[in-house]
Amino acid sequence: MGFLGDYATISLVLFIIGLVLMIIELFTPGFGVAGILGVAAFAAVIVLQFMGNTPMAAWIVTAVILLITVGLLAFLIHSFQSGRLSKSKLILHDTIEASSSPIVEEISHVQVGEVGTTLTPLRPTGLVQFGARRVNVSSFGNFISAGRQVEVASAENMNIWVRERDCGSSPQ
Repeated sequence: MGFLGDYATISLVLFIIGLVLMIIELFTPGFGVAGILGVAAFAAVIVLQFMGNTPMAAWIVTAVILLITVGLLAFLIHSFQSGRLSKSKLILHDTIEASSSPIVEEISHVQVGEVGTTLTPLRPTGLVQFGARRVNVSSFGNFISAGRQVEVASAENMNIWVRERDCGSSPQ
């Protein structure tokens, strides 16, 4: 029977299953089913040890399980902060900041009356080239095809409204 008492075999099997499930949880994005099952396996080991073993041995097994769990958690936190997981492409905030910052900067430099050329059709939104800048704009609900000249009618907050320039208009 040994140190683990009457339930030694099943305790070892559940402990190994719990450990494997917890390691799987560390490297698998998602809901956490493997982690929950791993914790349940560890809890079953603890319950079995308190049922069929001396209290001192049961507390030692509980302490070992807690140390392993804390160690895995520390590894996970370290990995998120400076390890392999911190360099992962799964982290979305880097992508959002990189793609949205230039548009916000461009909007602040667009002036009412400025003239640009549509790069995409405006249905009613699309891209317009103002010099070297590409800016997302909106028309006043009407369709403007690509390659047409437009003029900024309004620039408020994060919205730029344009209208198609008349062919006979003089530049401002």
